[in-house]
Amino acid sequence: MRRLFRLRPVEPLPFTLVARRIYILPTRQGLVFSLLLLGMLLGSMNYGLSMGFLFTFLLAGMVLSALFATWRVLLGLTLEGIDAEPAFAGDPVVFTLRLRAADGSVPPGILLESEGTQAGVEADLAGGAKTCLNLPTRERGRRVLGPCRLFTEAPLGLFRAWCVFAPAAVALVWPRPAPWSKPLPTGGGAGEDESLGSQRGTDDFDGLTTYRPGESPSRLVWKSLGRLPEPLVKTFVSPQSDVVWLDWSQLSGLDPETRLSQLARWVLDADRLSVSYGLQLPGVRIPPASGPTQRVRCLNALALQGMAAGEDHASP
Repeated sequence: MRRLFRLRPVEPLPFTLVARRIYILPTRQGLVFSLLLLGMLLGSMNYGLSMGFLFTFLLAGMVLSALFATWRVLLGLTLEGIDAEPAFAGDPVVFTLRLRAADGSVPPGILLESEGTQAGVEADLAGGAKTCLNLPTRERGRRVLGPCRLFTEAPLGLFRAWCVFAPAAVALVWPRPAPWSKPLPTGGGAGEDESLGSQRGTDDFDGLTTYRPGESPSRLVWKSLGRLPEPLVKTFVSPQSDVVWLDWSQLSGLDPETRLSQLARWVLDADRLSVSYGLQLPGVRIPPASGPTQRVRCLNALALQGMAAGEDHASP
């Protein structure tokens, strides 16, 4: 059945659940209750119990009402849209589905399932409802939301109504940042071994180093004179002073995925330091800038680097 569901065409949003798309069957509790009613009916017929007939048909009417009520829970629900939040490879990606009922209020007891993960539908402040699916990721790229099943057993749990749909939703999975902190490069050429952390400046104290001819006397550590073989001077850095180019060619010798992981680490480090930075990839060039928009733009480029259009990951 799951393979058949994958063959369903992707449906554009929004769409509304109509009667022909809702399926309903009794649950295990519903089957047991039906056998109980059958036993009550046979007992009433065998012993001629009028009160037995009364309770049997009363309960049978309740069951029919529950059947109709369960079907009505899903009827008219509209899936208005899906918000997909990007995530790093290995972290769960969150798909938020927004629902709205025909009468404006979504009844409780509705669940959404996809790829073995279930989430409840909750009312939101805008008068509609939403549900968040956390799906695992393993590698960078486009993460496609697979076929979904919306189902309910409300209000009595005697019947289960459901519908299956394949929404058009894709989330980007960014490369996992490298765990180590390699120095952030300066300039844009490959082979430059100067790092931002050692860049001379006047803003932040960086440590002490031995004196070299040409050093300013104001930075000289006078206490080191006569106590050490060589005098010491104070060094300062200015991490925000220059534009940083994060270039693919600066990581030659590494495999492509390791390069992307290191570039993702550099993007996060540059964003944390509020540095203006640009990204240079094969076929992609993002001009220098800073801020959250630049960070997302660069990470999105890293996620799609070398991937053809339509090359998606349905599940890890």
